[in-house]
Amino acid sequence: MTRNGTYRFRPYIGRLISRGLDRYPRLVESPTIRDKVTLRILYEYLAEIYHDQLERRTLHLQIRGVSEAFATGSFDHFVRRDVENYYPTINQDKLLDTVKRRITQPEVLNLIRSSIQNPCDILKRDGYKFRKTGIPQGLSISGILANAYLDPVDEVMETCDGVQYFRYVDDILILGNTRTLPPAVAAFETVIKERKVSLGTKKDKVGTRGDELQYLGYQFESGRITVRQTSVDRLCDSIANLITGFHKRARMTRKRSGDPEARLNFRLNLRITGGIFDKIRYGWMFFFSRITDEQLLHRLDAIVKRLCNRHGIDVRAVKSFVRTYYTIRRNLKPPGYIPDFDTYTFAQMREVLRWYGKDTISQEDVPRIFRHIVYRETSILERDMAGMS
Repeated sequence: MTRNGTYRFRPYIGRLISRGLDRYPRLVESPTIRDKVTLRILYEYLAEIYHDQLERRTLHLQIRGVSEAFATGSFDHFVRRDVENYYPTINQDKLLDTVKRRITQPEVLNLIRSSIQNPCDILKRDGYKFRKTGIPQGLSISGILANAYLDPVDEVMETCDGVQYFRYVDDILILGNTRTLPPAVAAFETVIKERKVSLGTKKDKVGTRGDELQYLGYQFESGRITVRQTSVDRLCDSIANLITGFHKRARMTRKRSGDPEARLNFRLNLRITGGIFDKIRYGWMFFFSRITDEQLLHRLDAIVKRLCNRHGIDVRAVKSFVRTYYTIRRNLKPPGYIPDFDTYTFAQMREVLRWYGKDTISQEDVPRIFRHIVYRETSILERDMAGMS
């Protein structure tokens, strides 16, 4: 069906994710199981075509580059810009024109067009209507397409002399001096306008190297790289809700399924260390592994310990932000400290299922149910990371 152009996506399932009291919620769309398989195949094809872009624009490469620039003092001034309401305002025709520079097969282009025009159930009014502007957020291909849309911007900025240019999706940072920055910013604004998207004003900032800069959830200060306070608060709230929620359920529920204490430890430690699933690193510490503010990590460990003591949880089973940080930074691999779910044995899967009260399922179903549990828990980690930019 994909080859002859007759494949039809079913309407996506939408859900709204809060981005704070002062911002509109983000609409995240999920495909059906059948469409998810199709989009995954399409993602793998696009990832191969755009492998150079994906390698160059990873979040950690951007953060590492900015961190090194601050550490070496290789700039005097910075300009931070972002695209307002980016995904919903992407011009579909311009996007497809950009994609055609690398992909010429009509069946692939038709599939991409169908996937981005497909309607969402939450937007249904008088029947389903295909979207004419923007691309859905939440699809496996969304990130690649959103990055590809600003390829022409990258090409222009890479020709600007005397500046360092960083971009992660729609968050842009330009470093330079009073001589090189003005022409670079002018060139940037011109090509952005040609892409038919608008620059926001809320995150805009112009400053000197000694000024505080917040970028991608990080906070760069003179001599220190730390985490933006709202990002810290979001993590603390998530951990507090997990612990207090367990305490309330323990008082109210007489009959318990599985091993609630072991399940709490598993979920709490996953908040602290993160984990690896399908070769992807999930979690707060993986995201913020470039910080230099070790005092913050000691404060987080103290907060967790205080919450555990207050609610009668054995802190000896709880892992540490500080140890996780050094495990990641030094590329250490203490057995099991940061869980790699891709390497779990059948016995380890069984043990996790026992914690969740699913120890009676058949042997054939163990890997499937285990993947479902891990997928759900890593999705929670992703929600904790929402709004980092």
